Amino acid sequence: MSLPHKDEHQTLADERLARAYRNATYHVNDLTLKIDEPHPAFDDLLDRHDADYYIILTAYNPFSKPLPRPVNEERHHTLLQFLDQLDWSYLPASGADPSNEWEEEIGVCLLDPPRTQAYEIARIYEQHAIVEGVRRGKPALVWL
Repeated sequence: MSLPHKDEHQTLADERLARAYRNATYHVNDLTLKIDEPHPAFDDLLDRHDADYYIILTAYNPFSKPLPRPVNEERHHTLLQFLDQLDWSYLPASGADPSNEWEEEIGVCLLDPPRTQAYEIARIYEQHAIVEGVRRGKPALVWL
């Protein structure tokens, strides 16, 4: 009996996906964030909102499978309704691919959310990852 082997095509797809997430630009207000790069102006924005911690997430394209724009917009709308019911603070956000291989994904930047609940919301919306960080730190990609 032979041991199971990794599907090399899946591994390559996973590597491309991880690279796309790391290379994406994340936008909050007029500011552009990149993974592992400090952003003093974003720290100032967090100061103005008296926020120490943030998570950027989207409801678009579950498990990175592209959906039609109207479906993604409806998913985003339900996310906003859910966050409003929770009375969480958030700002409009988006994620974009500098190489334009995939469309911009509209999302939110949660300000000081309960971490466990925020992760669960991202999982409910079938996201592979989120961006999270702290004031005066660097945005990090967190795989769920």
